[in-house]
Amino acid sequence: MGKLYLAYTGMGNELQILSSANGTDWSDQVQAPGMASTGPALGSRDNVLHCVFSFLGIVCYTYSLNSAATSWTQFTPVPNALSALTPAFATTPGVLHLAYRHAADGWVYSTVNTSSGWGQTIATHQRTPAAPALAASGNTLHCATRGDDNKIYISSATIDAGRADPNLGWSGPALVAASPRTYSAPALADNQSCLVYRAAEL
Repeated sequence: MGKLYLAYTGMGNELQILSSANGTDWSDQVQAPGMASTGPALGSRDNVLHCVFSFLGIVCYTYSLNSAATSWTQFTPVPNALSALTPAFATTPGVLHLAYRHAADGWVYSTVNTSSGWGQTIATHQRTPAAPALAASGNTLHCATRGDDNKIYISSATIDAGRADPNLGWSGPALVAASPRTYSAPALADNQSCLVYRAAEL
């Protein structure tokens, strides 16, 4: 059974990490280097735990130096990634996929992290007042957002691990079939792409 890892931003903007083997008994919290202005997102690549978060409008990341997640690198900025909201992470074999709402224009952009570092930044063709949600299903990456009209939209991109940047072009955003409305950021998960959102009206 694999470990569970939990990350959160503390009351003093410190980044805290915990782990559990069963979801009931948790380790002591470990403070990772740096400060966060938003909540964090976690992802694992090549058995290494990575963490992204925003600090003063800059998307930053750090990764663990051991399997217990008790030692972390100094955090560094993700190239060209500016956001005041929590970024989103998704994982495919050997690749971390990152999506974030750009602070300047409100559009959502994506990039990837591989053993070679960070890839190019790609626009997802989605604009949002909230944080994006990201999930991988097979060889497709999905990004869900709350639109300026408070409806929920989703875009997808094919994942091609044989290319230098595994995210190919994103499709234009499509309205989720039920046309739900929300005042918050949605959440997205695989098996097979489950969407959760806070309803704007009952």
